[in-house]
Amino acid sequence: MIKTNKAFSILELIIAIFVIAVGLLAVYGVTQKILSETIVSVSRLEATYLAQEGLEIVRNIRDSNVISGNGWNTGFDLCDPAQNYFCEVDYDGPVLISRNNDEDSTYLRFENSFYNYDSGDNTRFQRKIFIESVEDNKADILIEVIWEEKGEEHNFLLNTSLYDWR
Repeated sequence: MIKTNKAFSILELIIAIFVIAVGLLAVYGVTQKILSETIVSVSRLEATYLAQEGLEIVRNIRDSNVISGNGWNTGFDLCDPAQNYFCEVDYDGPVLISRNNDEDSTYLRFENSFYNYDSGDNTRFQRKIFIESVEDNKADILIEVIWEEKGEEHNFLLNTSLYDWR
């Protein structure tokens, strides 16, 4: 009769532990990468909303200009990148605030579910609005949202055209 040894040898045990350890380390590495990318994705989604909000505010300024009898693009020249300017704007005072492109953009603040530049907790987001190629009935809008995450700068760009709808 053949006798089989059901016990593991030391070598088999070491190999089994090594295979399990490599597997666990791989799972840990993948999990860390997924968590890191998730955090950046959440910030990118927030930046997308901030860019869209900036565009909506610029549209409101255009509409207010028309309603008040001014030219539809009144004030848009304040944000001309060809003149080395960009603008900042928020719902607290829907007026384009011109900044020199050599200056740093102001960080947005968050208070009572709104982003603004005056009060609230600082965020890591900056929003720059560029209005270029203002013609008789069209303006090209570029909105850039910038933030820093884990020592790396990220940005989101929204590019569209705005028209005189009259």
